Amino acid sequence: MKTKPFTLVELLVVMAVIGLLISILLPSLGRAKGKAQQAVCLSNNRQIFVAMMEYTKNNKSKFPVAAAQNDRPVGYSRRALTWDDMLSDYDGRRLSEAEKKLNGGLPAGSASLYKCPASPYKRDDNIALRSYGINKGHIAGGGFTGISHYDQSRYVAEVEDSNTFLLVESILINMRNILGRGGNSMTAGSTYGMGRKDIYIHSPTRLTSLSVDGSVRATSILTEGLSPQNFWTYYHD
Repeated sequence: MKTKPFTLVELLVVMAVIGLLISILLPSLGRAKGKAQQAVCLSNNRQIFVAMMEYTKNNKSKFPVAAAQNDRPVGYSRRALTWDDMLSDYDGRRLSEAEKKLNGGLPAGSASLYKCPASPYKRDDNIALRSYGINKGHIAGGGFTGISHYDQSRYVAEVEDSNTFLLVESILINMRNILGRGGNSMTAGSTYGMGRKDIYIHSPTRLTSLSVDGSVRATSILTEGLSPQNFWTYYHD
């Protein structure tokens, strides 16, 4: 039996229907992908929290410093040993001493736990980037109100507000937030208070955050009227 070929009009109608279906489905697929990426990002934060708590158990109940500088361990260069290096014995990476001494420069594939899959940033030299920064807070003159700073960190018991940030999505300007490199491994409240838009990965107004009580969520940062000094303790939801 001879089949009748499609007419041009019929083909155009079919193509139009297919195009319409694609236009309807694509936004839904995009939203599903975004939710899946955020789920991985939240899982990363939970795993980092577990590693952080194991670290504190073995280090006199103190959080790791953002980067070792003056009181650095023998053999480490200035600011070479960062908080994520210190967690490598607890997060499953088990970096060698040589890898910790790199002061950045780990291959991109080694950053899966510390880099959000939704982050659009990557370097041409295949160097691993971080998506998260440890909470420094800010005081004019170089002090800190948060969890960790150069050569200094809080005891767990010192942090009275359990909602205080431990980690938060970190600025990736010029791809400088490099895994294992000191100097760009911590966040300052003043940066977020300026209302910068290039620090948000999942939303123009919400940051993935980890608090000292282990809760992980997408947080709306309330910037208006905040001072850098109080940013890291209670002015967030």
